[in-house]
Amino acid sequence: MTIRVLGASEHNLQGIDIDLGDGLTVVTGVSGSGKTSLVFDTVYHEARRRFLEVFSLGSSATRLSPANVLFITGLGPANAVGQNLLNNNPLSTLASASGLHPFLRLLYAHYGERACPRCGKEISVLSEDEIVEQLALLARRDPLTVLAPLVRGARGSHRTLLDLLTDEFASELIFVDGHPWVPHSLDPLAPHDVEVEMARLSDSVSVGRIRQAVQKTEFLGTYGLIVRQSGRESTLSRAPVCIACGTWFGDLRPVHFHTPCPHCAGDGCERCGETGLYPEAAAVRWHGLRLPDLLAYSVEEVRPLFEEAEWPVADVGTSGAARLRSEIARRLEALARVGLGYIALDRPSPTLSRGEAQRVRLAIALTSRLEDMLHVLDEPTIGQHPADVARLLPAFRELAGPVVYVEHDRMAAAMADEAIDLGPGAGSEGGRLLFSGTPADLWKQDSPTGRYFSLRERVTVPRARPKPKEFLTVRGAHLRNLQGIDVPIPLGRLTVITGVSGSGKSTFVEDVLVASLSAQEPLGCRAIEGTQLKPVLVDQKPIGRNPRSNPATYTKLSDIVRDYYSSVTGLSASHFSFNRPEGACPTCKGIGAIEIHMRYLPSTWIPCADCEGQRFSDEVLSARVDFRGRRLSIADFYELSVAEAVPLLLENGRLPEESRQAAKRILEALRDVGLGYLHLGQASPTLSGGEAQRVKLAKYLGRRSLAKQLLVLDEPSTGLHPQDIAGLLVVLDRLVRAGATIVVVEHNTDVMRAADWIVDLGPGAGPKGGQMLYVGPLDGLSKVESSITGRALREEASVRPNSRPASREPQRADHIVVRGASANNLRDIDVDFPKGALTVVTGVSGSGKSSLVHDVLEAEARRRFLESLSLYERQGTQEGPEAPVESVSGLGVAITVGPERSLFGRRATVGTATEISHHLAVLFALWGERACLQCGAPMQRGEEWRCPACGATAPIARARHFSPSNYAAACLHCHGVGTLQEPRPEKLIVQPEKPLCDGAMYSPGFFPKGYLCQPFNGGYDMVRAVAARYGFDPATTPWNEMTPEAQHAFLFGDPKPMRVTYRNRKGQTYIRTQTYPGFYGWVRDWDVGGTYTDAVPCPECHGARLRPEYLAVALAGYNIHELSEMSLRELAQVLQTITPSQSGVAVADASLET
Repeated sequence: MTIRVLGASEHNLQGIDIDLGDGLTVVTGVSGSGKTSLVFDTVYHEARRRFLEVFSLGSSATRLSPANVLFITGLGPANAVGQNLLNNNPLSTLASASGLHPFLRLLYAHYGERACPRCGKEISVLSEDEIVEQLALLARRDPLTVLAPLVRGARGSHRTLLDLLTDEFASELIFVDGHPWVPHSLDPLAPHDVEVEMARLSDSVSVGRIRQAVQKTEFLGTYGLIVRQSGRESTLSRAPVCIACGTWFGDLRPVHFHTPCPHCAGDGCERCGETGLYPEAAAVRWHGLRLPDLLAYSVEEVRPLFEEAEWPVADVGTSGAARLRSEIARRLEALARVGLGYIALDRPSPTLSRGEAQRVRLAIALTSRLEDMLHVLDEPTIGQHPADVARLLPAFRELAGPVVYVEHDRMAAAMADEAIDLGPGAGSEGGRLLFSGTPADLWKQDSPTGRYFSLRERVTVPRARPKPKEFLTVRGAHLRNLQGIDVPIPLGRLTVITGVSGSGKSTFVEDVLVASLSAQEPLGCRAIEGTQLKPVLVDQKPIGRNPRSNPATYTKLSDIVRDYYSSVTGLSASHFSFNRPEGACPTCKGIGAIEIHMRYLPSTWIPCADCEGQRFSDEVLSARVDFRGRRLSIADFYELSVAEAVPLLLENGRLPEESRQAAKRILEALRDVGLGYLHLGQASPTLSGGEAQRVKLAKYLGRRSLAKQLLVLDEPSTGLHPQDIAGLLVVLDRLVRAGATIVVVEHNTDVMRAADWIVDLGPGAGPKGGQMLYVGPLDGLSKVESSITGRALREEASVRPNSRPASREPQRADHIVVRGASANNLRDIDVDFPKGALTVVTGVSGSGKSSLVHDVLEAEARRRFLESLSLYERQGTQEGPEAPVESVSGLGVAITVGPERSLFGRRATVGTATEISHHLAVLFALWGERACLQCGAPMQRGEEWRCPACGATAPIARARHFSPSNYAAACLHCHGVGTLQEPRPEKLIVQPEKPLCDGAMYSPGFFPKGYLCQPFNGGYDMVRAVAARYGFDPATTPWNEMTPEAQHAFLFGDPKPMRVTYRNRKGQTYIRTQTYPGFYGWVRDWDVGGTYTDAVPCPECHGARLRPEYLAVALAGYNIHELSEMSLRELAQVLQTITPSQSGVAVADASLET
């Protein structure tokens, strides 16, 4: 499918037009050129917005603002894999994060061998179908005998039992104490065993014969059977009971393999075998391994176990075993394909690097079986050695649908089918489409990307430093896969640690070197020799713990800005902090987004509709400060890039000198590390790992001496274009020349060339790595034959970009193919549904229509969609089992539009359901004309409204201000409803001659009579208290005999507090002092149907639902309420009088066209 994007103008994009086709499309450009704005903020945002709006159906709560683009066609659901995927949950592991753990729990619960907790006898607890499958599998290997154990170790003569068995079975089939039965008297004081041979099975036996033998065993009243084969005996049971000693033990379910031991709270003391698992789960083994033993294996180590294991045959009874094997194998294969084969399944997620965490998410995407999905990836080669990149990229071609990825890696770009290059610069100097075509043609372009990727231009390396003389040496590093290596690190120099992914780089640097220096004792090594430095780990973790953190708050620039805004506007400095209630938006509490819980979908965060993601209250947003002719709110200022903020602050004469110098140090440091394009208020979680790392690195620039500091950086080139890496190298050079010792973990060859010292680990990953292949200056690395890094340096110039798209088998089917659907009453239905066509499913009531459409197609599509998400995204969703169907292929994302969906809402209209109201609001915000509320004259639009007649001013309204669902715009009297509910007591009191609780009130349901007149309800106790105060009995006093004061108090409340005695069903009583709200105080405004009230127009807005300042804005001579009152035909005629070209605003043009 081809996705066509026209007029993309999000952020710094300058009206870009592109086509995205099938295959791999790489988006390149210098840092800040607009790659993320195009791929994630435009294409992926629109895919997500359209998908969510299907579920919202007019609800403003789940509506995302459209991207700033004219239109996008051919866009379906999308799946994004970003960089910020770190999981800090200490209980999460590779197995759980990749979706393997649930299937392993099923494996052990259904196919594991249990051991009796009393006698230790092995036993497998299976269903009848599973026993049949197991026997068929065993019979294929060697002949076997099936016996029914009737008596085990029981004293007695057992004469009656043996007589009955002799009547039914031949004597040679009956075994007593292990020998064929010869009739004689048994010693009644000795324990005896009695067994009956049920069948002898071989590889030629039929499934029906096996099932018959199993059922005959059940008829004899025993829960299990004994299998004797090749001198070995095993037990299969249908119930959790030991056949040997008769001990019953609890039913074992998959959840037990995820439940901590109740005796040690998961710490591992003797009841659970030191595993921390539920004791009975800890006693289960599969292929001789307990679950924790299996999880200790790496991905590559565990794969052969599942490939070589013998499973119950799939065509016997059920295909559960085959499905389970398939699910486990697919996930292990995907983890291996993305280069994670060296990681153990029980590796905690927080210990994964950012690149490893991203590749876990990629593996999940590879296991998806959905078609027609757009896959969007953000620098998928992070943390990958050049050799690993060559293996990773081909895996992307297995994704069903277009794949678009943002990249700076030369090899990753060379392997794409199509390339899109943006630039030429960052921020306002970028955002233009420089090239679209094949990678081979990109290499020929005279653009930053073309020049650097073709190696016509190389990264400038700082001048060489003298050879090092002093070293810090790590002796005998042996943690994890490190193999007792000695590593010398020169002081006051730049050292780069290289090696393939998983070779031990991060283990050595973070868990040995930094850990040992921090603890001032050897950790994971034998000794640390040389000058003891203070380690500083400048990692890629977010600069803050939540979305409230941003570059301005982290660097303390926000303190300077807040104080300045306070001095100019007269508001307190706290007003200009979204972390304080004085300044924060009251709806989102200063976060700028609201979490929305979706049915069948993971919860999602959407920008706050009241502040439009700006985080501040309306009062604060209306306060503006002049910066060189630009009047900016505090939110506008935080939208500035670092580069844009430099002249506004540093050339501001009203800013105190001390504050100006502090701002200069902060802003210039951020600019020097290549972050001039970064927005000051960009939320911490949205920063890439490389951006977060460089924000931290900026703190160290300008310090006089760093001689005692060891700065450790993990892949600082992440997110940097080759052109920008030169700036990074200059920064590192400045730090080294200031005396710092810097250790960098890197795969980038340009960073390697700038190093004074190289440490290369390998040769492979996991157990195959951990050796020191080379240490010394760079020029000797390429001569090491066993070094993959050395080979990458030698072969760097030999990379050849694709000159034409790679041939790719189309993975999108023309039909959705269903085979063997058996949900509910369906009888193995086979059916094909053509795509791109309307198919009707008919039949008499109860024929299975809903079973086929909802319980098979919809259920399986929803399950597969959730399966494509990360475990974090799936938490809180109810994931159903696989649909009862043999196979479904060609399936994409599905939605359900049924008659049960309710559109009810006090503020819901046809306009909100169809989104016409939303687009009208955009037109009013951008093209509307305003009348002055003071004198009635037309006002002039600028940065604010200004009246030329009386000089009055007013802020420019945003689109949200034309929606009565927004608190900041809604009429303060009716809260945006347009009507008020006026009490009508005659609708409540329908028989005034009767008492309240005996027929006076109209009560169509439990309320009001049940709530007010039945004991043990709060309303009952309150009415009793009112009755006592006003002298009437609600059960016996007719309404028309109550005093007017009593009637008024019952209907409208009593402001005077009273003591109310509450009683519950347990006989307990408690007393509260409170006011009685009255019947209409309970009803308030929820009686929209008019059961006890009448709706009357709001006296303030007269039904227009908005505040006067927003009703004063007109479009084509009408305010938005007047347009909303028109018929659709009349509205269309008015809109036709508006000329789109009069504004030149792409968003307004698009809204008018829509």
